[in-house]
Amino acid sequence: MERTSHTAYEEFRKVVKGQNIMTPGYILAGWVKGRERVYELTNGSGFTGEPIYGVAVVDVNPRGDGQNVHRHDLSRMVWSEADAATVIHELEDAT
Repeated sequence: MERTSHTAYEEFRKVVKGQNIMTPGYILAGWVKGRERVYELTNGSGFTGEPIYGVAVVDVNPRGDGQNVHRHDLSRMVWSEADAATVIHELEDAT
């Protein structure tokens, strides 16, 4: 499979349907370097109007059965794009 932002988005959407209520604004989807893992970066507004960002994570076919798995334990909400970039980078080492 070619690893493009489009295929990352497709793999992510196989598991995650719809939008997050707090961060509904799609920014991008991508592959985690060196992993069979994709992420989606989104944005929205917090309860007092401050910008927030969501990083949601899906492992691609981790059990070899063709089913992707939403990794709630690795998904995060952060307050800046810089923090989101850090979270995405840390996904390379997460198990």
